[in-house]
Amino acid sequence: MVTCLRGLATLRFYRMDKLRKLDPSFERRLYSGLGGLHAGLIGVWVALMTDVASGPLDGICAALAGIGFLIGTIGRNYASASTTWIQVAALCLPVIAGLVYRGSPDHLLAASIFAVVAVVALMNARRVSANYHTALAAKRLNVELASRDLLTRLPNRGAGERELSRRTQAGETAPFALLFVDIDRFHRINDKLSHAVADRLLKSLARTIRATAGKESFVARHAGDQFLILAPVAGKDRALSLAASIQSAIARPQRFIAPAFNITASVGIAEYPLDGTDSEELLHAAEIALNRAKALGGARTVIYKTWMDEEQRESDQLESDLAEAIRHRQLTMAYQPIFGLETGRIVACEALVRWNHPERGAISPALFVPLAEASGLIDGLTELTLDLATSSAAAWPDDILVAVNISPSQLKRGNFDRMLAKALARSGLPAQRLEIEITENLFVEEDEDLAKAIEALRALGVRFAIDDFGTGYSNIGYLSHMPIDKIKIDRKFLTGIHEDRRQAGLLRSLLGFVDSLDMAVVVEGVETHDQLSFLADCAPSSLIQGFLLSRPIPDAELATLWPKEVMMPWPAVDARRVPATAL
Repeated sequence: MVTCLRGLATLRFYRMDKLRKLDPSFERRLYSGLGGLHAGLIGVWVALMTDVASGPLDGICAALAGIGFLIGTIGRNYASASTTWIQVAALCLPVIAGLVYRGSPDHLLAASIFAVVAVVALMNARRVSANYHTALAAKRLNVELASRDLLTRLPNRGAGERELSRRTQAGETAPFALLFVDIDRFHRINDKLSHAVADRLLKSLARTIRATAGKESFVARHAGDQFLILAPVAGKDRALSLAASIQSAIARPQRFIAPAFNITASVGIAEYPLDGTDSEELLHAAEIALNRAKALGGARTVIYKTWMDEEQRESDQLESDLAEAIRHRQLTMAYQPIFGLETGRIVACEALVRWNHPERGAISPALFVPLAEASGLIDGLTELTLDLATSSAAAWPDDILVAVNISPSQLKRGNFDRMLAKALARSGLPAQRLEIEITENLFVEEDEDLAKAIEALRALGVRFAIDDFGTGYSNIGYLSHMPIDKIKIDRKFLTGIHEDRRQAGLLRSLLGFVDSLDMAVVVEGVETHDQLSFLADCAPSSLIQGFLLSRPIPDAELATLWPKEVMMPWPAVDARRVPATAL
């Protein structure tokens, strides 16, 4: 009967395991209880057999049966020391008690032998159990390494993709959302603080995302600062609500990070089965949505749409074409002159990279420069731009500078100084005639390393200018300690100065402020004579640039502006007198 009960318990175990409804604690107690009862009954049977045996052979056979069952018990239960002890005790105590009760020397000897066998078996079982648990721990560690991210303790990329594959292959009818979360500009933490702080932040964010997503959601660390969330939510509104909660939780201040490091996240969302019926489709859709969220500036959520696939394919093709254009030096440069307001003479030319695609025609730098940054082509683009600009400027008059726009991310790279020195050496252009234009967004954070890098290049003679001043970072405190030579005021400050007194007052104050810093100032976007007259009245010593004076033109056309008759005096008191050849 007990054997039948154990058989039924085993069948029940397999059924509950298949249904994933096992209660390990209950199953362990049930197994130990039935096993102990079984062993106890065998022990009682052996004791009775030795008592009623008609001859020595019957008693020996019973004892051997008990020893065999004892060894089998230990062999089956080496993984659980408590179960082994329970069953051995239940088996041996009745046998030894029965033999001792008989009292004869032979029975006492048999009892001693049985006890010794039991002790030796238990000692051996202990060694086997220790080896087993050591091997089990090693296996669990291997499984942990294979499926668990050791830093955040979340499932790793492989585990996340396996779980996604399992859910889609199982043909689940219940819809769920896949959220692809990426921490914006996380590299700043590594660059400005330390890897230890970055690791601590990742662990904190992992806990935050795990808690915000809820127990029903599966959260995995996909790569670096990216996380996957499988959330049992249906509909775009619920997915967007969850994404907003996660973004809000991530944005909460961290005690160990300065408030200047504003932590935000971008989220791409794909829905099962609407956006994909297998793991690859779904992950691809979520990644495309995330890429679009990043391209839009980050700190936002984008839900996948089918048209994004075509957009992504076009972007990938454009990236491939750009790489080819850089490799074969198919990009060109246009140059927009910068004039001195008092003299009317050209003092510098801004180099502007141009790409005339063989099939798509002219492609705006506003499109392909960010693409180069995102795809890792920025090094090649910067090197080509410097080569073309310095080579052209080397043939200009000695008093004309060339200004080159440099991506903020490029300036922070350790190889920019070598790239710059190489371009100057190849062209023969003196460093004093090269001006690097950078946007003020580069100074969002106080950065001593950046200041030192700029200062080191200035020591060679290279000049630096802030481009599009007033359109980016609003804290102008960096101007007091950053080694900057020139400020270029964005064209938007000229717009409407004759219709809006406040706009005119703002520009006048801004020009006075820059003049007080003892820096050169360039006003961009001069397009009308009225704007020119205004600047001549309030800032006669400034430099000007705009379509009124000259559009960006190829290097060959610049030669027409060098002759002396073009550089005629241009009195600031009569700013309406613009050289006709410059229009």
